[in-house]
Amino acid sequence: MKKGVDAIGTLLAYSFITRRDNSQHFDIHPLVHLATRAWLKGENKLEEWTAQCVSRLVDVFPTSDHENKRLWAAYLPHARYVLKSHQFRRENPETWPLLRKIGLCLLADGMYFEAEGPLTQIMNLNTSLLGETHPDSLTSMSDLALTFIYQSRLSQAEALEERVLTARQECLGPEHPDTLTSMQNLAFTYHCRGRLRDAEKLSMSVIEISKRVLGQEHPNTLTSMDTLTLIYRDQGRWKEAEALLEQLIRIRKKVLSEDHPDTLRSIENHANLLKNKGKQVETKQDIPASIATLSPDSTKHILKRSQISVSRQAGFRKC
Repeated sequence: MKKGVDAIGTLLAYSFITRRDNSQHFDIHPLVHLATRAWLKGENKLEEWTAQCVSRLVDVFPTSDHENKRLWAAYLPHARYVLKSHQFRRENPETWPLLRKIGLCLLADGMYFEAEGPLTQIMNLNTSLLGETHPDSLTSMSDLALTFIYQSRLSQAEALEERVLTARQECLGPEHPDTLTSMQNLAFTYHCRGRLRDAEKLSMSVIEISKRVLGQEHPNTLTSMDTLTLIYRDQGRWKEAEALLEQLIRIRKKVLSEDHPDTLRSIENHANLLKNKGKQVETKQDIPASIATLSPDSTKHILKRSQISVSRQAGFRKC
């Protein structure tokens, strides 16, 4: 620890690096960075230190969960730079978890087309080495299918998801959590493609199994309920959609928090549903109970988002 502190102190003293806003983050001048790389290359040590950097990233790079966003957002630029390096060895299985984490973080950050590269690479590596029915291969195929959904490449997503679902049903069984995830993803894709009856049937099946196997408050169960509210809305079944959304809001506020993105999305969807039914959400008195129970700052945030999105006919998340 002391050696690390001393090394940072020396670099700061010579202005090779600068501290960013009294934080634990540092910036390095591009010329210093270039000179360091040139020296390492001249000493035939660039590949060695790149490998050490990758090994360290594999250890510390977090998952793409919302709770980790501040951390992975700080690491992401460095990880993406390493991926572009000629010294990065994609064929080394030890680096594959890093590839997947980078792809999923890009996906979580809304960078759908940038996410496709690393997620395609990891899928190709898994399927070529492990075979298409290996659990890791199926997971990477599912990740890529999700990317296609966000890119609106729905026919490709559907074809890939159906392959994954068939394999998981055969290898893992119909009630395995991974199988349920595949069913949920396929149901959402059916909905986006306008296949509402197929989407409803599959969603109902997922919800029934998820409640029994995982529990009503499990994230997978709640996601399936989310999809069913979209289907009900597009079928004009407003009362059923509203009741299900109110149930989702209660559960998510209890299990997650009132400021969690999933909770906020459910509240926004509920507000938009009421607007689409002709009800107004303009004043404090008109705010639905699910929104009124939030803190003033959260309520203001939701109302602003609702007013922006109400101009869209759907008002829910984009397919």
